[in-house]
Amino acid sequence: MVTKKNIVVIVLLAALAGVLWWFLFPSDARQVRSQLKETAKLVSVPTGESLLARATRANNVAGNFSPAPELILDRSEIGRPRLITSREEIRQYFLGAHSQLVGTRVELLDITVAVDTKTETAHAELTAKVTHAGQSEVWAWPVRVEAVKVEGEWLVSRVETFEVIER
Repeated sequence: MVTKKNIVVIVLLAALAGVLWWFLFPSDARQVRSQLKETAKLVSVPTGESLLARATRANNVAGNFSPAPELILDRSEIGRPRLITSREEIRQYFLGAHSQLVGTRVELLDITVAVDTKTETAHAELTAKVTHAGQSEVWAWPVRVEAVKVEGEWLVSRVETFEVIER
């Protein structure tokens, strides 16, 4: 005999199973979004970081990119346009710019992700909010990102900053 209590227990178990499924088996779009947020955390540089921690951070940043990445950094706030085309260049750029990045915090806002499961690629558009400790200026950069799935892991393959033209 089915009682109200049994129905409530079944509904609760089904809800728990759904939540567990959602956490244990995230969608590709959720995985890409998570990878992008993790990269933003790594690019954010706290004050007082040791040389070893800085090198580890640079390696981790580079490790979030595909073996042949393409970064197109074309923002007046960071100087001349840059094209970076390897993990080693990412590592070197990050280490070289580290002194200027101390106290920098990067947040990713309004992330939209479209995944093509046939080609195992993803395209994302977002806004990178960049703040510096002790400065009131906030930079908001529109960014396009492409990612590829390599051996089951989503890696960033292309990043492009761009200017928004206002009418």
